[in-house]
Amino acid sequence: MGHTGINGESVGERMKVAGWLVTAVLLCVCGVVRAQTGQDGVPQKPAMMAQDADPDWEVVTVKAADPNVGNAGFNVHGHEIAIERKTVEAMLVYGYGIHKRQLSGVPDWAKTEFWDAQGLANVPGQPTHRQMQTLVRRLLTERFGLKIRKEPKEMDVYGLTVAKSGPRMENSSDDPSGLSNESDNENGGQVTMRVQNFSMAELTAILTGLFLDRPAVDQTGLNGRYNFQLK
Repeated sequence: MGHTGINGESVGERMKVAGWLVTAVLLCVCGVVRAQTGQDGVPQKPAMMAQDADPDWEVVTVKAADPNVGNAGFNVHGHEIAIERKTVEAMLVYGYGIHKRQLSGVPDWAKTEFWDAQGLANVPGQPTHRQMQTLVRRLLTERFGLKIRKEPKEMDVYGLTVAKSGPRMENSSDDPSGLSNESDNENGGQVTMRVQNFSMAELTAILTGLFLDRPAVDQTGLNGRYNFQLK
């Protein structure tokens, strides 16, 4: 990336991080998802949820998904939410912002079986990343019977730091309380990730959840939101 470094690959930094003990039981209910468009048929940019809102599901459907058909991701449009082709383990990683190595006691089916969830939040507006995580955690509790216990666990991590030349990322002009956007493209074994309106906390979360063999910790001291490309 040119402007940051991930330190500790050979030895790692010893830090206290959270470990999770998890048991899960599957439950399902029904719900719907609808698209929002303007009178001219052009999709509208939805308003954001109130910052102090604590959303839950108004209605939600959970069903088994074919792992080989359709897109995969966490998608939102207003208060309409679609979680596509995700395992329970992936939902845990996203919902709690942790690395899968911080999970313990997850049954095998939760790592291998894929699920779709579609529903409506009970609060108007589009959720922030934090509010989206709240919805995913509540889905796991209310529809999969999740119970957790949190305990300290010492493990190696990567520290994300700013290079000596300083940050070279473009400052985002988007709403700082809005959702970030991220898209990936793979060509010849190289993945290119383009992001908009990303905080360093969100970058460490996505590196932790998708690319690294251990958790990443934000040590940049950068508090803004940025646009950049990472190969």
